[in-house]
Amino acid sequence: MLSTKTGIFLQIPDESETRTLHPARVVEVTDGMYTVQVEEKDLPLSAGQDVFIYFEIDQKFMQQSARIDAIMQADPKQVVGLETIGEPLSAENRECFRVSTVMAGLTATVGAEEKCPLLDTSATGCAVLTNFRYSIGSVLEIALPYQGSWFTGKGRVHSVRETSSDRFRIGLACAGDQKAGDELREGLNTITMSIQREQLRRRARQG
Repeated sequence: MLSTKTGIFLQIPDESETRTLHPARVVEVTDGMYTVQVEEKDLPLSAGQDVFIYFEIDQKFMQQSARIDAIMQADPKQVVGLETIGEPLSAENRECFRVSTVMAGLTATVGAEEKCPLLDTSATGCAVLTNFRYSIGSVLEIALPYQGSWFTGKGRVHSVRETSSDRFRIGLACAGDQKAGDELREGLNTITMSIQREQLRRRARQG
């Protein structure tokens, strides 16, 4: 059972082709209903919406269906009421998950452009915010600094979306040879798992 010491992730079905995990935390539990504070702004959440939640119990990563009962607060952070549905299931295979890194303040070098904000990561790709519009299908040199190490490799552009700030959200998939032990894949997997663990632990400490 979730408690106010539980850090969770929200995943919005059909948000994108990949499953992006957005950090949140349980702030109150009442009669089987959970009041949850969402860390990111402007997530497209609404009353009656079905979502998935992810959390860690006994060092196991779990998934459970849930429904948003109400939007209780919109600013400065969204607070929603959640009702869980069914029983939690194991979600230990995390290779296809993306984890939001917006709150972590990480950056990447993309081509010749340095310090591009890193928006999310998975074991096989990432999204960055750039000043230039790159062509879908183009292959770029990527360098990710993390905890004193640099992870480099090639990324292929698979999506481009202009943002309200006249910058571009670029989705990248690893383009290197997986069998060759591509550094970029190693780095993305390291960052993704580390951010997931840290976000869950931070939510628990704040509880």
